[in-house]
Amino acid sequence: MKIDETVSIVIPVYNGEIFIGKCLDSVLCQTYTNIQIIIVNDGSTDNTKIICERYLEKDNRVVLVNKENQGLLSARLTGIINSNSEYIAFIDADDWYDIDFIETMMKNMEDCDLICSNALHIYANYTELEKNTVEFKDYTTIDEITNLYGKMMFDAKKGKFGILPYAWNKIFKKEILLPILEKIDKNIFDGEDVAFTYPYLLQCKKIKVIDYCGYNYLYRKVSLSHNKYEQIYYNESCLYKWLYEIFRKSEYYDIMLPQLNEYILMMFWKRNPQSFIRANKFVFPYSQININEKIIIYGDGDVGKAYQEQIAQSNYCEIVAIADRMYENSDDEKKISPKDISCKQYEHVVIAVADTKLAKKIYEQLIEYNVPKDKIIM
Repeated sequence: MKIDETVSIVIPVYNGEIFIGKCLDSVLCQTYTNIQIIIVNDGSTDNTKIICERYLEKDNRVVLVNKENQGLLSARLTGIINSNSEYIAFIDADDWYDIDFIETMMKNMEDCDLICSNALHIYANYTELEKNTVEFKDYTTIDEITNLYGKMMFDAKKGKFGILPYAWNKIFKKEILLPILEKIDKNIFDGEDVAFTYPYLLQCKKIKVIDYCGYNYLYRKVSLSHNKYEQIYYNESCLYKWLYEIFRKSEYYDIMLPQLNEYILMMFWKRNPQSFIRANKFVFPYSQININEKIIIYGDGDVGKAYQEQIAQSNYCEIVAIADRMYENSDDEKKISPKDISCKQYEHVVIAVADTKLAKKIYEQLIEYNVPKDKIIM
């Protein structure tokens, strides 16, 4: 156990007057007392600053940094720059530690570059323990680490993260972490933890994964602003490009690139596809269709093309045909006459037109073509 080592705990907070007190209390009462608590007030407009100043006055381990609101990555970088320790931990301002969290983590840190634990997600009516899917052990040899890297971002056999991407269930080393956060694309506003956790892992010589959870993550359903939704594709692009360049320069490129592609599909589309296409005017009806089902899209206008693009990007289901009255003017083999729908194997026919009156007429026409009512989606 590294009992003499200081751990700097970085707490970014924006308008957290309701919950920052509970968070700070859980940090201040840690059984591991050799800690520095760096609160980064990221431009709060409520009483957050006043509350944090009270904690600053009563405990000399607390450091308060006030800055303009520039997002989570910038706030974390500010916290690390102001730290005086080799070891860095994070906590979100609405979460809390178990009393022995830092002590347990540091007991296992030894000469590791990174210690990873599990995570407890707390919802309104239940809690859920999420575990790293890789083996709980020390990873020290080249073979062990290479094997870990091969499934840390996406464990293909289990369809989950091998190593959970969160920043707050780990303890990092400042000397490795700081250069990554200094270079990271600050335009990333969703997937920030992913953006530096996996690049960090690629630079570790010894990693330890433990079967322990002392972090309590409170799930709060916070909607992105309209402007953020309009930028979601841009965010996805920034995150992908950043990680792609990191992986491309790594000797583990061949095993990391497939994981990156699977991650984008898993997290940005398959798990919650609608949230990442809400900026579009026409949203494909994901909630009414199961993953990998065969569908026919009726209509090749603006709506139909928007649906086709979303399916192409998400790989959510399979378009077996596109029915359109103007099918004869196209060289696309998938274009068919609406009358030929019955010749195809499909689970659903999706009507892709914006005009509701026209959509109703198409619905009635499909019934005349012997398409079952329960297979038609408007």
